[in-house]
Amino acid sequence: MSSAIHRLQQRTRLMADARTYLSPTDAQTLTGHTRHTLKLRVEEGTLVAHRVGNRTFSYRTDSVIAYCQRRHPELTLFDRLANTEGKLITEQELADELDHAPAGTWWTLARRDHRPPDWPTWQAWYQGDTERAERALAKQQSRWEQENARLRARGVLRRTLWIPAQPLSGYGRYCLARYLHVAAAGGWVRVLPAWKCTHLEQRRSLPDLEVVPGVVYVRRHTHLGSRAGALRIQDPDLSGALHEFLTWASDRHALSLVDFARWRHPLQGAA
Repeated sequence: MSSAIHRLQQRTRLMADARTYLSPTDAQTLTGHTRHTLKLRVEEGTLVAHRVGNRTFSYRTDSVIAYCQRRHPELTLFDRLANTEGKLITEQELADELDHAPAGTWWTLARRDHRPPDWPTWQAWYQGDTERAERALAKQQSRWEQENARLRARGVLRRTLWIPAQPLSGYGRYCLARYLHVAAAGGWVRVLPAWKCTHLEQRRSLPDLEVVPGVVYVRRHTHLGSRAGALRIQDPDLSGALHEFLTWASDRHALSLVDFARWRHPLQGAA
């Protein structure tokens, strides 16, 4: 992994935490400044901080990030993604390539919080017939079980990190129901509440991604929100860094799908 990608990865991890203040060490990592320079920026009013000791400051996170964004066009791995060229592929080409993903972990980052009702199960849910939608989703479990078995036989471990807005929208409630059926079929899904990504999304919302060894697919959508293929970025360093970040975020900040459903948004009465 290149030193530039490593720095972006460090900053991405720091910004995937909604805390209000940063330690001096974390502020140094984000800005690249020494402690002396950080103090000078506080004295001149560029950064906001408060004293936590005779010589130590705690730096307000939003002021540090705003300062860094003025100095660095690329602050996170997601900024690098937004500035990286790739090849546009269709939805069918994307499905074909993912169907032949190489052995290793296939990460899906699911962030988008709305889409038109162009899936039959989502259409039924959207129309208020959640019981019919649930029955249809249950019928798909056998297909998902077969897909998971086929992927495992090829050495592919599929993982999904879902970032839903809260409170859940109608589409969010549908996604929760769908992911519960996916998990029942042996799928692996964890939930990262959107508020934890507040700092990461100061420039733009996080994209929907498919990350496989060596390649990142940035999903594209029509102006109505339907899926429209992806931008294919073949970059082993960027793919590896995103894989490590998603693994870290899942382990460090995410909830199990069952816990999210039980403790945060129980489905009783929704289906």
